[in-house]
Amino acid sequence: MVGKITAFGRELRIIRMDRGELLKDMAESLGVTSSYLSAVEVGKRNIPDSWVEKISDLYALGDHERERLADAAVHSVTQLKLDLGDAPVSTRTLAYAFARKFRDLDEREYHEIMNVLRRKRDDAM
Repeated sequence: MVGKITAFGRELRIIRMDRGELLKDMAESLGVTSSYLSAVEVGKRNIPDSWVEKISDLYALGDHERERLADAAVHSVTQLKLDLGDAPVSTRTLAYAFARKFRDLDEREYHEIMNVLRRKRDDAM
C-alpha cells in the first residue's frame, strides 16, 4: 500500500522539483537512502529533528520557504518522543498526565495551555 504524502513531503518535493533534483539526489545530500527519504515523505518515518535546518541550509531556502518547511514539519508529526532522563518526578508526572489526556482537551483548555507556553517562550527571549 502506498502511503499518503505528508505536508512535509509535499514541501520536499517542491524543493526538489524547483531545483530539478530526483529523490535520490536529495537523499544523497541528506546522507540517507532514497527509501528512507520516501518513508519520511509519506509519514512512515519520523522527520529527523535536524532536517528543517539542514535542508534549509543545503538548499539556501529563503525565510518564507524555511518557515513553510518548518510549519509543514509540525503538521506532519504523528508522534513525539520526550527525553525525561534527568527530569524531576513532578515533571515526569505532568508529561505523563498530559500525554494521557491531551486528546480530551477542549478549545478553551487548549488556548489556556498555549498561552502559558507562549508566556514561557516570550520570557526566555
